[in-house]
Amino acid sequence: MIKIRRLGITLTLLFMGIQLGFGQSVDSSLVKKITQIEDYMFSDPVTAKSELLQLLKENKNASDYNRGMICLKLATTLGMTNNLDSAFFYSQEAIRLFPDDRQEKAGSLKLIATLYRLSGDYTNAESAIIRSLSLNDSLWKDTLLKAITLQE
Repeated sequence: MIKIRRLGITLTLLFMGIQLGFGQSVDSSLVKKITQIEDYMFSDPVTAKSELLQLLKENKNASDYNRGMICLKLATTLGMTNNLDSAFFYSQEAIRLFPDDRQEKAGSLKLIATLYRLSGDYTNAESAIIRSLSLNDSLWKDTLLKAITLQE
C-alpha cells in the first residue's frame, strides 16, 4: 500500500514537471541546495525530508517563493514516507506562499488532491482540483498541466 502511494505521488509530480522558476529574487545557493535534494528525493525520501526540514529551519528569511519550494518538496517527501498529516501541513504552507499566477501553486493544490485521494477523501480531493482550476487562466494554457490535473 505504501509503495502504491509513493508511486502515485511520484508519478503525479514527475508529470507535473514542477521546476524552479526564473525571474524570482532568489538566493542562488539556496536554489542550488533545493535542486540537489530534488535530484535524489524520489530515490531517498527519508534523507531528503531531513535535509529539507533543515533548509526550512536555516532559511527563515528566504523569499516566499523559495520557502514555498522547500515546503512543496518537503510535502512530497512526507507523502512518500506516509506522513500524510505533515504532508498536508506543508502543502498548505506552500499554497499560502505562492501567488495565484504561479504553476507551483497549482502543483501544490494537485499534491493536496493526491494526498486526499490517497486518504480516501474524494470530496476534498475534488475540491482541491476545482480550486486549482479556478486559478489564473494563463496557467491553463499549458496543455500538459491541464490534462494531468483533469485526469484526477
